[in-house]
Amino acid sequence: MKNGEFLEHQEVHGDLYGTEKSEFHSLVHSGKIGIMELDVHGALALKEKYDNIVLVFIRPSDPYEAIERLKKRATENKQAIETRIKRFDVELELSKRYDHIIINDDLQKAQKRLVEIIKSYKKSSA
Repeated sequence: MKNGEFLEHQEVHGDLYGTEKSEFHSLVHSGKIGIMELDVHGALALKEKYDNIVLVFIRPSDPYEAIERLKKRATENKQAIETRIKRFDVELELSKRYDHIIINDDLQKAQKRLVEIIKSYKKSSA
């Protein structure tokens, strides 16, 4: 990170994540529409640098249900789940600065909505 290799980087749940400049520029210059999974802070940092980025926040319809799903998956320890719970309110607040919010209460509907959003931008850039 000291070499300026990243456009943005964030610590999320105790782990470091970032978007490499080379990866991002390769995607931008490919002429294709890219989809990246980013932390809310990282996404907003990129949006400040590149105004043509479209941010889509995908959220559960019920945060408590999402927490229960996390617990049942048993892929994270109790501390990691508690950290995610604490961040959820911050993420919801920051999602208000996104271009679109999709409520993922039905996977097929959420996928369809995401495709619609992508197609709408694809048409406008053609």
